[in-house]
Amino acid sequence: EHRGAWRLLTSPWPFWRLLDRLAAKEVVNVTSDSSWFWMYVFPHRVRSDGLISNRIRGTSQAYCLQLFQDEVQRLAQRTRRLRLVEAGPHIGDCMLWAA
Repeated sequence: EHRGAWRLLTSPWPFWRLLDRLAAKEVVNVTSDSSWFWMYVFPHRVRSDGLISNRIRGTSQAYCLQLFQDEVQRLAQRTRRLRLVEAGPHIGDCMLWAA
């Protein structure tokens, strides 16, 4: 009786990986101060993009450095129009936050 359960738990068949994939939300409601937005994240949990997606799923916050957020807020107080460009390997979360 216990052997069958142990075999399932230790099986090389990707049961747990598939179950995890089904449980990983691809759309996350991200909140920031008084605003919020929907964000599509990677459905997998591997490599750096999956790790960032995990963090966004777990915290419901954009993966955007506080230093960047502080600087954008400082600049936005000084001007009515601000143009930002995000260049990098991430998934646009800083631009979504800034919008």
